Amino acid sequence: MKNRILCLSVLFIFLLSCATSPDHQQAKIYVSGLDSLMNRNSGEVSTQITDEWGFVCTGIWKKDNPSAGDVLGENKGPTAFTEKEADALFAAKGTYKVMHFMKFLRTEKVSIRTISSTGDTRVINVGKTRDVNHHAYIRVVFRDDKLVHFKVWPRVESE
Repeated sequence: MKNRILCLSVLFIFLLSCATSPDHQQAKIYVSGLDSLMNRNSGEVSTQITDEWGFVCTGIWKKDNPSAGDVLGENKGPTAFTEKEADALFAAKGTYKVMHFMKFLRTEKVSIRTISSTGDTRVINVGKTRDVNHHAYIRVVFRDDKLVHFKVWPRVESE
């Protein structure tokens, strides 16, 4: 009997660890949809992102044959390129267009916490909370008006 309970407990914990959040499940839909839009033009892709998925375009830039330095100069916010991404994605010649999209997910109230010198986490200022906003982001890259790369951030927190 003890072994059966232990096995069921382990199975339950395993199933919980495999469960993904609704934000991550939605991100899988975005990734799948964007995969199917590879090599499509910017109009089709942006229509899918804004009209079908409810995102808002937060920025666009377009350059002919940009260098990695040009790309890094355009970096803003959570959808910024890393140096490696900039080097790899913009190596080929062409006219590039980068679009950034954001979708508000929700606001949560969180308690203010502190960690004591012994490592305990305690709530301080009981009743004091702060609002944390959750957003999803999508960044798409077009070369000669064809989708060549995208990246999805399922949930980014900000105050």
